[in-house]
Amino acid sequence: MYYTILHLKFANESPESLCAIELIEMHNKHILEQKSWLISPDTLSISPICQSRYGIQLSDFIDAPSLTEVWDDILPYLQNKVLFSHKSIWIISMLLKVLNYYQLDYPKCQIGCTLIMSKRIYPLCTGHSLDKLKEYLGYSPSSKQSASDAMFIVALIRALMQSQNVFTMYDLLESLQLQLGEIPTNGSLPIIWPTFNGSLKSHSKATTESPSDSDLIASSNGLIPTTLHYDFTDKVICLTGALESMVRVDAVKRLHALGATYTSSVNCKTNAILTNVKNPELLPLDTLSSKLRRALLLKAQGQAIDIIDEETLLNAWSHFNHK
Repeated sequence: MYYTILHLKFANESPESLCAIELIEMHNKHILEQKSWLISPDTLSISPICQSRYGIQLSDFIDAPSLTEVWDDILPYLQNKVLFSHKSIWIISMLLKVLNYYQLDYPKCQIGCTLIMSKRIYPLCTGHSLDKLKEYLGYSPSSKQSASDAMFIVALIRALMQSQNVFTMYDLLESLQLQLGEIPTNGSLPIIWPTFNGSLKSHSKATTESPSDSDLIASSNGLIPTTLHYDFTDKVICLTGALESMVRVDAVKRLHALGATYTSSVNCKTNAILTNVKNPELLPLDTLSSKLRRALLLKAQGQAIDIIDEETLLNAWSHFNHK
């Protein structure tokens, strides 16, 4: 199976601060071609976090072209391809926002996500950011080039294949029963995000309908596994914190369309709280929002409150739109 790894770099938190695009064309485990572009953002302001993570300087962009100038060169590498990113919901959302900003064409392509694959295969890893996975897998790059995040995603995919005893990306997707998402052309249906289509299937064990170990671990932490289709019907849902792929008002509209009722506070009638905080029950209470603290307190007192994340909402929305 042919696919392309996509990684983006931003100078700060805004989509229009996109400053680099990395692409690695793959055939299963093998690298076919590597391409990268430095891009001069519309307004260049480098945040300390981005500067530290990517090692970028203002001087790097003196002669860099704008995205508008190079998009016609980049688009063929994305058009009608299968794109894999880590945290693809965030990466693709940011890409489309910056394309909207410059009024550039979307690529029509399929989307895969190494983040949700890693969560399924490495449930005991404490966090699934690229840095956490590097530490968990003992990744030691052999050169400055192989130390890039895009090259680590290559190493991660190879490790995921090895863990499932498969040799192709197609077999890896099949072993996880992972459905690819899709970016339609401009003006078409909403984005379809990658999602699981059943329980984890192993080549070495018979497939069963019982939850996988990762599902059980997630449930024990009070999280609803995003691999399951959560039923929002008649649920009273509270939101806390920022979402990555949509603003709050859009999330509320989707909750209502799915049959849920939105509430701005956590109380005895609340059925679930939507948050992107990972494993909140394992974090110090003083680091959590007041809504999360209240939800955990009520949960400890015996109230049934589900803790769900953005992927759960996106999965439910995708299935809702394709009934």
